Parts: sequence; structure tokens; C-alpha cells
Amino acid sequence: MLPKEQAILQLEAFNKAIQTARYQTGALVDLTGIPGNIEQILVGDLHAKAYNLERILEHDNNIEKIKNGKAILLILGDAVHREDDLHEMDSSINIMQDIMDLKIMSPDNVYYLLGNHDYLSKNCERNFVYQGDLLRKRMEELYGRGYTARYRTFIEHSPIVAIGRGFVALHGGPPTQSLTIPEIIELPIKEEFNEIVNELLWNRYPNLYNSDDVTRFLKNIGQKGATLLVSHSPKDKEDWHWEIDKNHHIIFAANSKFGYAVVRNGATEFIEI
Repeated sequence: MLPKEQAILQLEAFNKAIQTARYQTGALVDLTGIPGNIEQILVGDLHAKAYNLERILEHDNNIEKIKNGKAILLILGDAVHREDDLHEMDSSINIMQDIMDLKIMSPDNVYYLLGNHDYLSKNCERNFVYQGDLLRKRMEELYGRGYTARYRTFIEHSPIVAIGRGFVALHGGPPTQSLTIPEIIELPIKEEFNEIVNELLWNRYPNLYNSDDVTRFLKNIGQKGATLLVSHSPKDKEDWHWEIDKNHHIIFAANSKFGYAVVRNGATEFIEI
């Protein structure tokens, strides 16, 4: 991990890159107008698996494509919090610093969509382990409260939905109520318990949304016929990609078997590493 002074400077540069990124407006990343030959690389939950992210970036020369503006990277939230050790937080800080470097390097070509684990709160709990609160405490132990204040600025200004030619991406799932593009842009992202923000972060298929919700959501945001790509809800601990419907897929990058989705000219392909 970076020493304190460097970590604070990095986070400040990261926040600046988020707030000036070319394709982000409010809580929305809009890639519908980019040339068709620019790939969109989508990565599901990483949960502190920095090696998995490294392999994805190395595969098919992806990192060079991102640097050269030939590809755009979309990480669908929850890069933090290991699943095999709920108390260990250093690997979460490490992977976020890796992602910050990517964003600073290519601010217009790297976007991190928030997930439910990304907030520094007690709302993220598993087996009575409050991982969000533990991450906050570890950050403050290493870097002080000024660092977590800047981290909350990252949360406040981050996107939560991305749209492109032929796809829509977010972490959790579509809301069960109507939502339009202007409403997405204006979402109060820092308000974790806002009803729509909470649904976009936490909704799981099939318990909290269904195929009708997917169809309605895509239609309301002008993306009828697009493919919805989400993470958050892996069906088992072995695989990484699940086709729920032709236009609805779950991808996950935190298992030993992992991969990513790539969109080229409006067509989505799922690539296993």
C-alpha cells in the first residue's frame, strides 16, 4: 500500500478524474455515442482479487487498448472486501489503489460503477461482520480521517449506471419502479438509503426483481432490445457467467474461475480467462 502522503494525493487525483471524465454526467456513464470500433470491457465483482483484475487487463492486450483509447473499462462495483476472510481489509485498499491508478492514467477510459460494498457504512454486513465499517477503520488507521472524507467524495461523485450501444450495466439490478435517464443522472448517490439508489445497489435476481422489471427498465431508459449486465448475484462459487435471459446476464470476477464481458459494435461476448 502507498504511504500516507502519496495515498492522499492519489485519492485527490482520482476524485478529480471522476469529476472531469468525458463520458460521465452525474450518476450516468453514457457510451452510446462512441465509435463502434472502441471496445467496452465489463468486469463484475472482484472482491479484492487483484490478481483476477491483473489477468483481465493482460488478456488480449486490454491494458494497452485502454491506454490508447481503443477500449473503455467498466468495473461493476464491489472491488473491495474479500469473501474468504471477512475481517482482512488491506487487500481491499490495495485493489482500490490499483483502480485509482487506472482511472488517473486514463480518466476518460476507466469507470467504476458503485456497488453495495463500496460505502463505508455498517449497512454492508455478513455473518455479523460489518465490512464497510471495518474498511473505514482500517483506512483511518493508515491514513487518517481526512482520507475517508476524501473517499466519501469519491462515493458522492461516482456513477451507478452505464449505457452503451446494445448494453446497460449496473451492479445490483433494475429498480422495481419507473426510472428515466434524467432521473439516473440526478440520483443522490451519497444517500445510500435512497430507495432507488438502494435498489440499484442491492437488488438480486430473482428475489428482488424479475424479468418484467428488466424489460420495463430498459424500455424506460430508451434501451429496449439492449442486454442488461449486472454483477452482485453469483449463482454459485465456481462459475462466473450466468445467462438469465437472452437480454439479462450476471458476470462475476471474484471466483477462481473468472472472465469478463466485452462489447464490440453493439454485440456482447463473454470471455473466460
